[in-house]
Amino acid sequence: MHVKIYKGNQLAETYLFVAKNEELERVPEALLDKMGALVTVLELDLHPDKQLVRSSGEAVLAAIAAHGYYLQLPPPPNSNLPGKFMHERLTK
Repeated sequence: MHVKIYKGNQLAETYLFVAKNEELERVPEALLDKMGALVTVLELDLHPDKQLVRSSGEAVLAAIAAHGYYLQLPPPPNSNLPGKFMHERLTK
């Protein structure tokens, strides 16, 4: 799947992954408002076996298929743990 990655000007180290052919159609308006003005940071062909810095391609693609987007949040402050894509934090 060809994926487009955005960052907003309101949430630091937060990235929004969407399918390029759908763009932002399925992203909730409340999330878009929270992120602020969006800028494209990267486009890539993502495959399930691709390992990204904070998640697997499989997890990203599954979230896009189910929800229309995948949200990467920054790691908790003062944490030694790597950050994770935590779609659930903003959608629950």
